[in-house]
Amino acid sequence: MNLNQFKETICPSSQDEEIAISIIKDSSSELFVENSFTYGLFNDKYPLHLIRLNDVSENFSIFKNRISYNTTNDSYYENGITKNKYLEFWDKGALEYDNIIYVPAYGHNRVFLSSFNSNKLGYIIWKFDYNDPYKQQQEFTIFSLIFKSDYILFDSATVEWFIAPLLKNKNLNNNINNSELGWKKLPAFSGELNLSDMVKGESGFMLKVVLSNRVARIFNQKMHEYGVLRDTKGTFGLDVCIELIQRQKSFSNLLEDNMRLKVDDSIKKDIVSGLFNNKYKFNILPNEKKKNLFNHRISYNTRTDAYYENGITTNKYLKKWNRGALEFYNIAYNVEYNWRKLYLAREKEKDVYDETDENEEDGNHSSSGYIKWKFDYRPGNFIIKTLSMKLTQHTWHDDAEIKISIIPLATRQNEASLNWNPVSCDFISGLSLYWVYKKSDSILDLSSFVKGEYGFILRIQLLGNSDWVTWDKSQIFRQEMDRLGPLIDDDENFGMDIKVELEPDIICEELSKYGFDKNEIILNDQNTSDFIIKLKDSIFEDKEVVYYVHKSILNYYSEYFKGLFSSQMIETTDRILTLSEISTNSFENILNFMYTGQVKDVLTDLEEWIDLLYGSSRFIIPFLIQKCEKSISKYVNNDNVEEITKIATDCGAEQLLRYCQKLESKNRDALYLLDI
Repeated sequence: MNLNQFKETICPSSQDEEIAISIIKDSSSELFVENSFTYGLFNDKYPLHLIRLNDVSENFSIFKNRISYNTTNDSYYENGITKNKYLEFWDKGALEYDNIIYVPAYGHNRVFLSSFNSNKLGYIIWKFDYNDPYKQQQEFTIFSLIFKSDYILFDSATVEWFIAPLLKNKNLNNNINNSELGWKKLPAFSGELNLSDMVKGESGFMLKVVLSNRVARIFNQKMHEYGVLRDTKGTFGLDVCIELIQRQKSFSNLLEDNMRLKVDDSIKKDIVSGLFNNKYKFNILPNEKKKNLFNHRISYNTRTDAYYENGITTNKYLKKWNRGALEFYNIAYNVEYNWRKLYLAREKEKDVYDETDENEEDGNHSSSGYIKWKFDYRPGNFIIKTLSMKLTQHTWHDDAEIKISIIPLATRQNEASLNWNPVSCDFISGLSLYWVYKKSDSILDLSSFVKGEYGFILRIQLLGNSDWVTWDKSQIFRQEMDRLGPLIDDDENFGMDIKVELEPDIICEELSKYGFDKNEIILNDQNTSDFIIKLKDSIFEDKEVVYYVHKSILNYYSEYFKGLFSSQMIETTDRILTLSEISTNSFENILNFMYTGQVKDVLTDLEEWIDLLYGSSRFIIPFLIQKCEKSISKYVNNDNVEEITKIATDCGAEQLLRYCQKLESKNRDALYLLDI
């Protein structure tokens, strides 16, 4: 199926190519096998792929879909295809969860999921929806469902499984808290359950597992498995196999779909205002009190192992510390059950002193580890005004060390002097039982390192410095495991808290209110005009164009005309000015802007904008200069940046000049590898 056919299938009314392309990307073409196609959604987000098993008759066909989870790789797989991951990380494949953590038990070489707070239940919910997400001309209902899982219980711990079919009435909400869903408890089992009778004829279902306390474990598997992952017995801790029957849609169903499509066509395209680690979109908030000022914030909570954005604690921005990292080495999430603490530290397995390790950074031993995060605000055309952050650090040995450094994103202006800037932190000493430690959690003002830049990379290094310093002696983002209640935005909840104030790289000021009724003033109205401008043709000097204008308009916008009208020059007394060395098109665009506040839409060429910039600079029209700077900046690239830099200098366009200087360096990737 080519792109046009796919578009006609999933969005026939809109023919929206971006929607089609995004669905193709989400569908991950590597997962397709013969006789398979995309249909349905996993957890309302991820497209499912159905495989045809056989034709039963002209009206019915049987299809299969299968979702499996392997704890060793912490990944989901679809349809038994083990060479490609369907989704990475257990929580990304969950519709909703609470009080659940991925636990590596190093001493036993096992990994599993468990609850981390014994004072409340932990749960995970998965949703399988085979309704019609892309408005195709067929319907699917479940024919059979085979469910496989495993769990381990200690003491009085319990693990309970539940299932709920999706509601058929589209007017009812399939929200997990809807009492009409009718959750049914599954019987106790070991290995495999046939749940066909509970969901036969339905278009989808939800699965829920509830863990009573932290000694209840699910999906218990080996931490390290060698060789290629294969679809064999014991490979998957969770295995859900669904068979579905296909029915052709009736005319009334198709009519209903067409009506839904008309609503979907109104969806607005997403706007990217920044990127976290080159992947995840930022949501930048305007400052309600100050014009041309914006705020952004990224925070990390160790207890939930999640990042949050802009202080919103009800929704996780990213799950898992490593998903939010640009790069890391020899760092692991550690659960300290004895002390009921959580933190990031170096990995236990790599806690070996070796001066020859090639993976070390900055000349440190292999027992060192590091994490990097990248904040890039260039996509939204923002530059940094201020930067502050809190980074909680603990060391438990005199030789243990934590280094923090920051580097601005590489530009043409700074590439020759780009260095990692060390960040100084104040530590205070403390005593925990008989252990002496040093702690730093003060707020750091790092504005001086990145002011006026488009972004930065933050690096934290955890150093051992000797073979006497074990992996756990340097810790970051240490927090309590058992803190009760919902997550709130306070000083204790975020081990990492980064706040950025931003401003547009090129500011276009809003026009203030006019001191006259602009609607009553019309260009070339000879009855009301009080000034005449004659423009000599730049090619045929004997020809000229006459414009009947108004002093109040020219005086309001242009510093040039304001100075002219306040002088005793002959042009002022005669009320006639003759101009040359400017094109008719450019001057008419300037007058059009003065009389309407708008620039004609026909300006789509870089040369036209440059011509207009020269004109607005000549007549000193700040508002129009800013508009030209903003528009020209969209054309700047490495091929023309030198030429546009000269133009900006000639016109005194300071914002455009700064934009050219801050253009992203062609050598950015190599520069970020510097460890100075």
